[in-house]
Formats: sequence, structure tokens, C-alpha cells
Amino acid sequence: MTTRQDGQFALALGLGSMFNHEPSGRENVGFVRDMDQALIRYVALRDIAAGEELCICYGPNVWFDVVSDCEPETASPPETAQDFLSSFEL
Repeated sequence: MTTRQDGQFALALGLGSMFNHEPSGRENVGFVRDMDQALIRYVALRDIAAGEELCICYGPNVWFDVVSDCEPETASPPETAQDFLSSFEL
């Protein structure tokens, strides 16, 4: 996420760059630019359940096709490290 205000830019790094996108109105995290402190402050926009993914709206000009109502992954995690390693083709 990048943002511009008064000719200055802010770029989210660290954990701030880990939020996935949800269209406006569906996100559960918002942000406030604090240009005086050179900070981006993240705020919960509603109650967020334990284990729920944190999502933010990247804005109207995203560079990818927005997928709505994503289906959860159906694959089961590997039971052992050997199962996991054998899933890769060398």
C-alpha cells in the first residue's frame, strides 16, 4: 500500500505490508496517515474474531483482478514432514 498526501509518499513495510485486499466496505482493518510522525496507524473497523484474516482495502486502482467470495482451501495439510517433502517434484 502506498499513499500520497501533499507531495509526500507513505509506503507500508513490515507487518503493514502483510494485509490482503478486500474491496471497500468489506475490509476489517483501516489506516490513518500520521505524516507529522511519519507513521501509518492501523485500526480495526469492526470486531475481529480470533483467527480471522486481517484485510485492508488497497484502494480503487488495484493492479489485479479482485476475486469475490473466495472459496476456502480444501486440501488437508500434510500429516508428517515426510508427506510434505514428498509433495515436491525435484
